[in-house]
Amino acid sequence: MVVGGEVNHKVVEALVNAYDPTRAQLSFKDLTVADVPQALKSKQTNALLVVIPVTEKYLTMLRNLFLRSAKQNLTLIPIESVGAISAVTKYYQSYDLPKGTVQGSPPIPDDDMTTLRVPFCLVANKKLSGDVVSSLAKAILETRRDLINEYPLFAQISAPNTDKTDADSDTYIPIHPGANDYFSGDEKTFFDKYRDQIFYGTFLLGTLTSLLAAVWKYMTRAEHKPENSPLMRLYALTDFISNANSGTELIEAERRIDDILKGELEKHANGEADVAETAALGLATHRLEHLISQRRATLDSTQAPQLRDTEN
Repeated sequence: MVVGGEVNHKVVEALVNAYDPTRAQLSFKDLTVADVPQALKSKQTNALLVVIPVTEKYLTMLRNLFLRSAKQNLTLIPIESVGAISAVTKYYQSYDLPKGTVQGSPPIPDDDMTTLRVPFCLVANKKLSGDVVSSLAKAILETRRDLINEYPLFAQISAPNTDKTDADSDTYIPIHPGANDYFSGDEKTFFDKYRDQIFYGTFLLGTLTSLLAAVWKYMTRAEHKPENSPLMRLYALTDFISNANSGTELIEAERRIDDILKGELEKHANGEADVAETAALGLATHRLEHLISQRRATLDSTQAPQLRDTEN
């Protein structure tokens, strides 16, 4: 009898392929858990195929399926061909059930017994990020470690077996690269993952910064008309000084020169001044001071005779 019915048909198929039940005139029939006591009592079954987690809760349920009488003894039948079954099916594994697992006194089984294990695998979509799967694997195993004393069932949670020479290897299901990195201890640091991106990103950022600075300098220069540059403003004062008719106008020219030079000194203090332009401004200022001196001398010479005529 197969307890659980359709959900265990794959296990039945594996056993049929490994053994030859027709020679022993054996057949498999589905049976619900509720019908087990009656089937045993009426002797409608010779053996039960039960697939359960090896935990106290389910072992207690198994014990309660049998009537407590001297005529009925719970006996476990080993599956000797488990190695061949796991080698063919891959999704079933060999398992040694420890002595006394089902019952302690008298011990059932009375010695470690080979049987078949049905593993459950947590499978991640291959499209998931390696970082996400690696973090998930780490969280599961750390939670197992923290809660294993409170929930002994967690002891059955383990990393996949990747040994290709082992018949019970889990490699028939491809291991996600992120999980494999965690289990093999090859997790990469942030710098390892993004080293190339950081290098080329820094290089590109430096190039873009230089390019933007050049464009900005070009644009700011374009915004200022040539005639508004300090050098051109000084040059424009040449005609003003040459045509000055009084000392007051010459004083005004000197004030304008001082304003231009003051602006340039501020730019120099902020590191914005151009060395070549500063040198040119110095030469232009020297030239204008010379023109102012000449024009002042000319005005003084023409105004002196007028003063003498007035005194006479």
